[in-house]
Amino acid sequence: MPEVLAAAERAVNHAFHDQSLLLTALTHSSYASEQTPPVPWNERLEFLGDAVLEVIMSKRLFNHFPDLQEGALTRARALLVNEEATSGYARELGLDDMLLLGKGENLTGGRKRNALLGDAFEALLGAVYLDGGLEAATAVVDKVLPELDETLKRLEEQDNPKGLLQEYAQRKCHASPVYTEIEGSGPVHAPHFVMEVRIGELIARGEGGSKKAAEIAAARAALEVLKNNPSENPEKSQEII
Repeated sequence: MPEVLAAAERAVNHAFHDQSLLLTALTHSSYASEQTPPVPWNERLEFLGDAVLEVIMSKRLFNHFPDLQEGALTRARALLVNEEATSGYARELGLDDMLLLGKGENLTGGRKRNALLGDAFEALLGAVYLDGGLEAATAVVDKVLPELDETLKRLEEQDNPKGLLQEYAQRKCHASPVYTEIEGSGPVHAPHFVMEVRIGELIARGEGGSKKAAEIAAARAALEVLKNNPSENPEKSQEII
């Protein structure tokens, strides 16, 4: 146990005055229920840490993007505080190896569950906040905070994938993406469309309840391919379905 607590302190670069806070932050309910008598677990700290995380992320975004309006700031913050993001922060800090889990939870892959890891990160942040204040908690967030400009790019991909793909295609290929309807099915009240987008030989598909929605999904799929394969040349790439 002392080794686990020391590793957690190193991960967040904070020496706890009250190590019971840190121990509680690392304790999952499945572990707590196996102890006699039961010990505190991290649910309450998670509640606090969730609010602290939103405050810190809000301030970072507010200061970094002075021209963004409330709606865009809110959507950008959502990308930084959702379950996928917080579980990533937990893994970056190594919490997946430090958590105290019950035997059953441990055997069934609890250390890999995004929900569990995201909650643990928020609990740890709440513990740091109680022990060291907002400045200490902000330092923890800054350790794991992704590039905010990249976050804005992800937001743009979500909001306007067709526009981004158009810009990319014209810059790289001097041409526009070509959208083609592959399939239209379903009753009038619940149609289903499959659209295909081509840039050179790069092909991606998307589905939706309207042609527009399917085109947006196809554009988003194409951007995902390009993001995961930054050297991909649309003029010479293989077909991707």
